[in-house]
Amino acid sequence: MGHHVFLVHDTRHLAAEPAAVLARLADASTYPQWWPKRFAVRFEAPDLAIFTPVPLVRVAWRIEAVTRSTVSYAYARGTHTGQGTWTVVPEADGCRAALSATLIPKNNAVRLAYRVLDVPARHNADIGSLLVALGEELGCETTP
Repeated sequence: MGHHVFLVHDTRHLAAEPAAVLARLADASTYPQWWPKRFAVRFEAPDLAIFTPVPLVRVAWRIEAVTRSTVSYAYARGTHTGQGTWTVVPEADGCRAALSATLIPKNNAVRLAYRVLDVPARHNADIGSLLVALGEELGCETTP
């Protein structure tokens, strides 16, 4: 990957059935119910979620594919392009959920802002907070 691509990844153990976790991740219409309110999730179309993860960063993404253990999405428009995959793997007492994504800023100004704001580190922290919120939604414990 080039120096203009940002890679993000985080993971958590959820004491929940893998199918329940995957079902929530695969159904973007439930996101406003459990995503932290600061993300301001809204929908422009049934399959096009718009959210603001950090100041000045607004993105739209669309779920592209769902398998028995993954939910893949692509950034449709916004301050960056790229793609990501939620992965859910069974573990003792539940499952491990992870998000890995590539963020490709649309231009030099956005690239500079991402570096100054340390968007990859913020994104990683956001993944953790999303998984904790998902655990709360499912009524289960979430651990690193």
